[in-house]
Amino acid sequence: LKIRLKWLLLFIFSLTSSILAGYIQVTFYLFGVVYAYFFFRLFSSVKKEKLVKTIAVGASGLVAVFLSAAQLLPTWEIFQQSAREAYPYEKIPQLLLPWFGLVATFVPDFFGNPASRNYWLPGTYIERVTYLGVLPLFFAFWAIFRRRKARPPAGGEKIIQFFLVLAVAVLVLTLNLFPTRLFYGLKIPIISTTVPTRLLYILAFALAVLASFGIDDYLKNKNQKIKVASLLFFGFYLFLWLFVLLAPKIFAPPAGGWVANLQVTQHNLILPTVFAFLGMFLIVFSTRWSKKSLIFWGIVLVTIFDLFFYFKKITPFSPPEFVYPETDIMGFLKEKAGINRFWGYGTGYIESNFSTLLKNYSVEGYDPLFIRRYGELISTSEDGQIKKPVPRADVNLVKGYGQQALRENLYRQRLLNLLGVKYLFQKNETLSEEWQPDYQTFPSEIYQLIWQKGSWQVYENQTALPRIFLVNRYRVETEKQKIVNLIFDPEFKLGEEIILEEKLPEDFQLTDQATGKIELLDYQPNRLVIKTTALGNNFLFISDNYFPGWQVKIDGISQKIYRADYTFRAVPVPEGEHQVIFSYEPQFFKLGMKISGGTLLMILLFALGTKVLGFRKKV
Repeated sequence: LKIRLKWLLLFIFSLTSSILAGYIQVTFYLFGVVYAYFFFRLFSSVKKEKLVKTIAVGASGLVAVFLSAAQLLPTWEIFQQSAREAYPYEKIPQLLLPWFGLVATFVPDFFGNPASRNYWLPGTYIERVTYLGVLPLFFAFWAIFRRRKARPPAGGEKIIQFFLVLAVAVLVLTLNLFPTRLFYGLKIPIISTTVPTRLLYILAFALAVLASFGIDDYLKNKNQKIKVASLLFFGFYLFLWLFVLLAPKIFAPPAGGWVANLQVTQHNLILPTVFAFLGMFLIVFSTRWSKKSLIFWGIVLVTIFDLFFYFKKITPFSPPEFVYPETDIMGFLKEKAGINRFWGYGTGYIESNFSTLLKNYSVEGYDPLFIRRYGELISTSEDGQIKKPVPRADVNLVKGYGQQALRENLYRQRLLNLLGVKYLFQKNETLSEEWQPDYQTFPSEIYQLIWQKGSWQVYENQTALPRIFLVNRYRVETEKQKIVNLIFDPEFKLGEEIILEEKLPEDFQLTDQATGKIELLDYQPNRLVIKTTALGNNFLFISDNYFPGWQVKIDGISQKIYRADYTFRAVPVPEGEHQVIFSYEPQFFKLGMKISGGTLLMILLFALGTKVLGFRKKV
């Protein structure tokens, strides 16, 4: 096992790239498999100098972590502030793969396909289906069968055993088994906070390696047993046909809707069966051809068509204008909304995160690491109570449908006002070209119809607070639910008083005077510039999330930012005219940049020193 400098640097670059890709769960599994394989090869080797190799490769992972510090440290910070937590035990079975789901390894669309809108299992297709291709799967099984006869590369039998154990381990960790449920119930960081079936990509890799050994053995050796194996493999597909054809006759309809869904399975079983038949045909009649290379290329072509067909089916490509079309309703927002937020009522719902692309402002969104405090506040829109647990990735106001929902749910209305949701959308297919206000659904004392086109209407929330305003009264409350109770208390005047979680310094007292005015000079994701003109000492309130790393300067002098109204920002501003600049300057990111930069410099100096001083390039 030789380690050359250039390969060591490439190894470090690869590990770093995985970290910087931003999918920490996949990176975690990748590191585990890479180092498990390295130590397996290291300790199965009879060569010496193992200590040097262990240090070199072991240090590579640490170097990759240091190189990625500029991303890892802020990720750790947001993780601490996020709603991400281990799944409750009762949820775990829904995340694991049912044993019968393994059939999708042979027939990927056995349970349907979301692209055809006929996927009939709970859960998501992409997290439950691992498909290698029919023929690669056969050769993976052949490698397992022939593992004691494996030929070069050296140690082939042990390598096959390693990847066989790896594949079995992945299955144990992803199947809905009692020990597996107990394992994920231990609430282990990263492992228990993510979907277990995403580990299946390791299974695909392990089977691909096994398949390479299997086809190598087939091409290099004459073994008649492979013909029998191919017949048995094809026989499994015939068994599946027998099952889907006879099951509707054996099981009565009360047995479950899955019996009716087998009609979908019959259609989706055709193509994999054809691929299995072609593979069997090529292998059984291979003795008629003198050159196995022809058989090899036949297998390659069948596999390419097989994988490309299913790739194309689940991964369509569409012109950007179809994915993000120009629409009248989004055009209205772009022209009129400014920094005011919007919300879609009923069927007027706008999908999460569209506002990010279009640079509009919504109260909702999807992100695996959103700020916990904000998610908790939004969760109270149903009944005024903080939900436990908070949804892990989706931040959504409670939905509303019909003519009474907006009138009946006062919690949601209070949040709409506090969040500065000025525009509400409604979609009604029965609308004509005439102006048709729907004041049964949108009470006229709160909402006014201001725009209508096609089936869409926009109502202005006349009680919505500005996104930024001055206020000269506050009260202190530290208990979460009590803060929420105050926000929903009709006697508490939103916009006239705010709720802090700590007292102001004694040397700064608010004055009971008119609050003055503000002028927004610049509003960017990481920077806000506001001009304030106040007749007395006030608080400047912004309905943007409080988060460590935000800094504020008033006339160039740093000041403290307070958390207000559960999750927002407020800063005391003195009387008179001032310029207030909020800027996001995360300390963890700055520290990470120093670590990453220093590590990169050390790598360059090490590589240069090795080149100039003539150090050995391999160990």
